[in-house]
Amino acid sequence: MNIPSYLDLFTSLAFIFLLLSVIVSGVNEIIVYVLQKRGNFLKKVLREIFDDSKLNKNFSEIFFEHPLIDRLKKTQNSLPSYISSESFAVAMIDVIGKEYERQHILFKQDPHSLLITVDDKPKETDLLARFSKGVELMKHSDLKVFLRTFSERSKNYDELKANLEKWYNDYMDRVSGWYKNEMQMKMFWLGLVIAIFMNVDAIKLTTELYRNQSLRTQVADAADAYVQQNKDSLRSENDLKKIVQNIDTAYNQLKVYDLPIGWSSPQVYIHTTKKQFNNKSPAHSWWPFIKEIIYKILGWLVTAFAVSFGAPFWFDLLNKLVDLRKSGKKPKPADAKKD
Repeated sequence: MNIPSYLDLFTSLAFIFLLLSVIVSGVNEIIVYVLQKRGNFLKKVLREIFDDSKLNKNFSEIFFEHPLIDRLKKTQNSLPSYISSESFAVAMIDVIGKEYERQHILFKQDPHSLLITVDDKPKETDLLARFSKGVELMKHSDLKVFLRTFSERSKNYDELKANLEKWYNDYMDRVSGWYKNEMQMKMFWLGLVIAIFMNVDAIKLTTELYRNQSLRTQVADAADAYVQQNKDSLRSENDLKKIVQNIDTAYNQLKVYDLPIGWSSPQVYIHTTKKQFNNKSPAHSWWPFIKEIIYKILGWLVTAFAVSFGAPFWFDLLNKLVDLRKSGKKPKPADAKKD
């Protein structure tokens, strides 16, 4: 094969892996939505920092019960999948400040009756001072030392809020990396399940595209059209109906071409096995069948590894390959001018 043929091969493979990634990503998004994976992960990482229940309180639970955070929930039993840095800072300052107020409420009981009255001391109006006093009333712990750094570095409420926002944004950058790594591993296993279910063997697929020029060109041209339709980006959808529609579209598009995808009748394997057994050596007869199974498992693993990179990765790569493919095409010859 020449260079344009190899370019068609790579373009075709990138397009197929893109469609498979859309299917796997869509199924993963449905699982994440149903199981509230993002909300649970966000609560988990914040709990790692603000759960001080051994010495003080689980401030992460109090934080998620704060009205500013609670209103971000879609339903009463759900968790917010995203919290802005401003909402985090305002809510956390209020949560710690209220600890100071709670410890400065005195309950008095009338000796002549069972009535209990509340003697509420004047509230601290300076929000920075309120936060600082709330921190100082905590028992000594790593969280107290951590929160004290914010009050010590801040001259007023705006600086305190800005410092907390900066820390939260930096922490969320690391959290995004952790979440991406966790999702990539889950995408691999989910991709493996779908590769087996759909019987997408990357090795067999590559071999067929390498040998079949007509199929290779057809899929590469379809990849070109797909990129043109989706312009410069592949939109990620949050709507479940749209996600299901994208899965269905990608699946149907894979079925359009005569690709070696899907399961054929098991009679093919039975017939092959019987034919192999007619030889004198049973061990020799089983080897081609075993080798085919090994190659198929490797093909499934390669497919799962490929789709674990996600649809955006394959779309960006496909964009570059399509541009290269266009630049490599020879322009149509101009009509000869008449004398």
